[in-house]
Amino acid sequence: MGQAKPTGTSTDSGSNQASSAVIDRQVFQLRVLVLVIVGLGFLGGLAIGRVGVRQTWEAWQSSNWARVTGIITAADTAFATQTHMVDKREGQTVRGQREVKTEVWSPRLTYSFEIDGRKYEGHRIAVADVPSDTHSDATDVVKRYAVDTPVTVYVHPTDPTLSVLEPGITFGAVGPIIIGAVLCFCMICMACWAMSKTLVSLVDGFSKPPGSYFVGEDGRLVSVKRKSKRQKEQERKDSRGST
Repeated sequence: MGQAKPTGTSTDSGSNQASSAVIDRQVFQLRVLVLVIVGLGFLGGLAIGRVGVRQTWEAWQSSNWARVTGIITAADTAFATQTHMVDKREGQTVRGQREVKTEVWSPRLTYSFEIDGRKYEGHRIAVADVPSDTHSDATDVVKRYAVDTPVTVYVHPTDPTLSVLEPGITFGAVGPIIIGAVLCFCMICMACWAMSKTLVSLVDGFSKPPGSYFVGEDGRLVSVKRKSKRQKEQERKDSRGST
């Protein structure tokens, strides 16, 4: 007579296959969602970087623009309110988030100049002006460019509506390139994570009961008890083969 097989073997196998199919579907759906977010974020990073490249090129070229004498006709400061969220902490514990408002200050200048008998007005100090966190910094700029002060204006050779008082590359021009590059790098890292076995382990971990596991070759979590049992079975086979 043949040896009887355990009755629960086929049932357990079918249950494991069904569980694996559910996990595979969840991993696929999560990967699609992450890759869509990655695609949108990467395009956003490229768009931000493109603005920075254009500003940096314009700032670099501004040193060679035509120089004309102009005069400051208006000088004042302006402020804007920026809102951002920060963590609410009680010691080392985060208790939600709170809204924080900060004021940033910018100098507002108007200068006039004349080219070929035609008058123009400009407002930019540099190609990309960056607001300041303190009112005193903006005030110092206004004092330096007081009303009726003669200034050297750098004017675009083919478009007189583009002009600056301080030519050259500044952080405000390069900043978008740095932000865009960091954003694209983060999106690449996120895409690599989504396609790795780590995501499989994460999704599989939510469906596993508490216990000790190790990561298998396919990324799934395997119980330490199962590992020990397999080792024992292999040891029995090895011992039988040696005898």
